[in-house]
This record gives sequence, C-alpha cells and structure tokens, in this order.
Amino acid sequence: MKKSILCVALLVTVGALSAWGFVPPTAEQIQGAASDPEKIGALIQGASTDEAVDVLVSVIGEVDKMDIPLEAKQQVVEQLFASVQTELKETALLVLAMTAERVNPELLPVVAVVGEQAAPPPIPPVAERYLGQ
Repeated sequence: MKKSILCVALLVTVGALSAWGFVPPTAEQIQGAASDPEKIGALIQGASTDEAVDVLVSVIGEVDKMDIPLEAKQQVVEQLFASVQTELKETALLVLAMTAERVNPELLPVVAVVGEQAAPPPIPPVAERYLGQ
C-alpha cells in the first residue's frame, strides 16, 4: 500500500513538473540564440515573465560579446525582440521593457528609450482677432 501511494505521488510530481513547461536554457542554447535569433522562441516557451526576461538578457549579453559592428548587434537584438513578440504576444511588451532596463542601451534598436515620452506636438499658432466683429 505504501509503495503504491509513493508511486502515485511520484507520478503526480513528475507530471506537474513536466506540465510546468519551462526549462532554463543551457549556455550552448543561449549562444545559439545569439547567432540565430529565431531560436529564442523555443527557449522562452512556457516561461514566466521574469524567466523570459532572464533568458533574453542572457542572449543579448552574448550578442554584446560578439566581434561584430554595433549596427549588426542592433539588428540581431531587433530580430530577438521581434521573435519574442511573436512568441509571447500579450506579455511581450512587458518582457521587452523589463529587458531594456537591464541591457546595454546602445544595443537597443528602438528610436526612443523605453519609458521616455516623445516630444509633445507643436502648439498651433493662434490667429489674430478679427477686428470687424
């Protein structure tokens, strides 16, 4: 009886862990995603927001170490961001914003830094008062 209860408990635990889904990527997988940004989707599949941010920061760190021009690094990061948006959909913007706070800002492919507001639109000129009224 005790063995059967133990076996059932073990099976439930294994099932819960496999259903959990996210397994942290290895260093080789992170380097692979830095070389091929399309691979990031598989690495963050089933990840929570914080886990996805950690993986993306690690991959961008590997991109930063690459011996390529800054513009090429920015293109790779842009491709990573696009892949993350495709994979995560609803939580992608949160993951990207949290990632942008933790990486080298020179690598970010965006025009404005996340969190900054664009300049307000110019105020239209006020016409002079019509004197014939």
